[in-house]
Amino acid sequence: MKDNKTPAQQWDGVRELHDQLAAGNQGYRRVHPDKDGDDGTSLGWNHYEDWLWYGIWDGIYLLDKHLNGDWEPHYDRLNEYPIETIPQASVGELTAWFILFGNRERIYEGLISNAVDDGTILALSKRFLELIDRPAS
Repeated sequence: MKDNKTPAQQWDGVRELHDQLAAGNQGYRRVHPDKDGDDGTSLGWNHYEDWLWYGIWDGIYLLDKHLNGDWEPHYDRLNEYPIETIPQASVGELTAWFILFGNRERIYEGLISNAVDDGTILALSKRFLELIDRPAS
């Protein structure tokens, strides 16, 4: 992932995330290993398309780093915010949601794929586009 994207390029990344999901693209596929693990278990993982993974991180960088979204008061309470609250989310709440998906996917395999399947990521990207104007640069 490019960490030197401009705010406008980051906004474009979230726009692509939204457009791809709105078009019905899933953005991930389940990868099954060729061999069983040493203990006989077979583990798999999700492979995320760049537009999905980077779109989430573009949202994080733009909201948190460039727009200073006040996410901290909301992050620990996200389990109390059902998907139905996303259309009314503030910039701070939206920032917390994006950070949750970027960070927790690393410890909870399948968090993003589940959120794609239930419409959460699409709802987040839609709310992002409603709240955030594309930066000039």
